[in-house]
Amino acid sequence: MKKLALFISAALASTSALASIDNESDVKIKNKSDWNHVSVYQESAYGYAGNKSTAIIRNRSDNNYMDIYQYGENNNSRAVIARRSNDNYIGVYQSGKDNRSRAIIRNRSDYNEIDVGQHGYDNFSRAVIRRNSDYNKIYVDQSGQYNDSRVRITNHSDYNDVKVKQYGAYNMSDVMINDDSDWNYVNVQQDGYYNSSYVVLDYDADYNDVGVYQNGSLNYSDVNIYGGDYNSVYVSQYGEYNDSDVVISGEHADHNYVTVAQYGDYNYSNVLIDDGGYYGGSTSYNTVYVSQDGYDMSNVEITGGSSYNTVYVAQY
Repeated sequence: MKKLALFISAALASTSALASIDNESDVKIKNKSDWNHVSVYQESAYGYAGNKSTAIIRNRSDNNYMDIYQYGENNNSRAVIARRSNDNYIGVYQSGKDNRSRAIIRNRSDYNEIDVGQHGYDNFSRAVIRRNSDYNKIYVDQSGQYNDSRVRITNHSDYNDVKVKQYGAYNMSDVMINDDSDWNYVNVQQDGYYNSSYVVLDYDADYNDVGVYQNGSLNYSDVNIYGGDYNSVYVSQYGEYNDSDVVISGEHADHNYVTVAQYGDYNYSNVLIDDGGYYGGSTSYNTVYVSQDGYDMSNVEITGGSSYNTVYVAQY
């Protein structure tokens, strides 16, 4: 009887382990494999464990096309293009609740495109371009509530194009460009309320172009340029009770151009240009333009040996 009880217990444990994922797909295209087309469709009933998909293109594999469709709860997708693989496309489409997507382009992989579409509740997307990967495109489209998008461009990755669109409430977008990554273009668009956007350019990230567009109320935008030159940042906020922070600091954080445009009532803008002695050099020749329309407040501070900067504030 004890043996039977032990057998039943083991069988139940095994079944539980298998049920931890409802559907699972693992696709690899590698070692100079070109011009392939792969489509993955996963559907999991609500309340089940969910779908998991891994799609990898690597080792000089070019001109491949992948589509991944996931429906239900607890969707998890990981898409990777790596090791000198060029001109590839991966599309990830998730619908339901608790979606998770990770998209990575790395190791001198150029001219690739990854599209991520998430629709539902509690979505998370992480997109990374790194290690000398140039001329790539990543597009993230999220709709629903509690959307979270993270974008990283790093390690000498240049001329990349990233677009993030978020629709709904309590959206968060976080974009970081650093480590000698130049000439990149980032566009963040948020429609709804209680949206927040964070942009960081640092460690010699130069000649980058960032646009943040927020439409709704109670939105927050934070832009930080640390030690990067000739960057252009544009922040546009439509609605009420919006808040914008801009910080330019660090040695050789020079010749940057930042525009903040706020339309609506009770908006707040804060601009700080400061070296503070911490970075070992002045912060100079930056231009900041702030335009506000409504019952607004603007605060500007230039300090810490920062010279030859220009700030315009226009309130209507």
